[in-house]
Amino acid sequence: MFLRTKFLYVGVLFALFSFGSYFGFSYLFSVDISFEQFSEVGDEVIIKLGPLASEKAVEHNFNISPAVEGHFAWLKDQRELHFIPNEGFEAGRKYTVKISPGGSLMAQAGSPLAVFTFSPVRFSSGSSYTPAEIYAGKYIDVNLSTMQITLVENGEAVEQYPVAGKGNPWTKPTKEGSFTILTKEPLHWSKLAKLWMPWSMQFSGNYFIHDWPYWPGGALINSTYSNGCIRMYNSDAKKIFDWAEIGMRIVVHSTPQRFAVFSGEVLQDGDLVREQNNDRVYVIKKQGDQLYKRHVWTPDFGKWYAHLSSFWQRIKTVPDGTLGAYIESRWVALSEADHPEESGYIYEINPQNRTRHKMICGKTPLSAQEGPEFCRDAWQSYGWPDEEIFTISRAEFEAYTEGEPMPLAPAIGN
Repeated sequence: MFLRTKFLYVGVLFALFSFGSYFGFSYLFSVDISFEQFSEVGDEVIIKLGPLASEKAVEHNFNISPAVEGHFAWLKDQRELHFIPNEGFEAGRKYTVKISPGGSLMAQAGSPLAVFTFSPVRFSSGSSYTPAEIYAGKYIDVNLSTMQITLVENGEAVEQYPVAGKGNPWTKPTKEGSFTILTKEPLHWSKLAKLWMPWSMQFSGNYFIHDWPYWPGGALINSTYSNGCIRMYNSDAKKIFDWAEIGMRIVVHSTPQRFAVFSGEVLQDGDLVREQNNDRVYVIKKQGDQLYKRHVWTPDFGKWYAHLSSFWQRIKTVPDGTLGAYIESRWVALSEADHPEESGYIYEINPQNRTRHKMICGKTPLSAQEGPEFCRDAWQSYGWPDEEIFTISRAEFEAYTEGEPMPLAPAIGN
């Protein structure tokens, strides 16, 4: 058994030696570095490895100067290690990538130090595209200045979503102009960038509107800029995909301070809304004919509620006077499903001094007892609609300072 194992070991070494002699050890442990820019990904440093080079050792011994924050992706089938900078590389700046031998098998085979230098080219944008105020029919308006996509129909904005990523404005900005949707694919495979792009709509060459791209292993791209594609957030991309049609117009431009104006009829429950000449932002509630609004006093609402993420890009602008039909509420309660022990309490919020005040409930025409289980009875006994109470998250609740409890009864008529 020992002799057999020994002969097998010698045979493997002989095979490796023969293979290495034929192709050269430099090929077996080779490290080939390049700089690439793909419309779907943006800037990348791609390291092509030989058959026996270790991707973990290469990643461990990777150094880029000047230092840049980024992440790695390993494409096993292509034997490529990709480094993607979080913010993209600076145009006109010289970068040097070094991969030291370290203690890997690659180093023990005598592989030399790998060095690669590159400098992204600065882009001259020339004149920008200025769209007409209104186009006929249905179309998609992409404003790369406000980072908003607006769906327009019959001259009116019907929905709006935040743009998650665009081309690096200093090296490979997103193309501006009037285009049409050429293709639609629920899941597009990029042969150039070697990654998946959900809910893709091609509008020019290799440029797409699509969901956040991901590598074959499932890891998401983690970079601010693409190389020209327009990225959307996960929950929004499919909505745009379903609404759009092949042949539909897409208008791409960069127009500061140009905001779509929505009619009150298309507003939806949970929208962030402001009037044209008023910076005050509200989150609205639509329950049948009942219309309510609650003052949103901080962009942190985007952290507290998933549907309000990308806070500024989700605010819808309406004509002055539209929100006059909404009753302003300052009443909140915690979710009964998430906080059953506290859900019965009603709080009054004071956005000016960031305080919450627990309502003292009980001793009403319906109940002479006190406690959270009687708050709804007390509220209803005064003829107030339950819809006026907004359900809030624990994160928002804890952002307020606890104020003095207040009796519910004196609030009548306020």
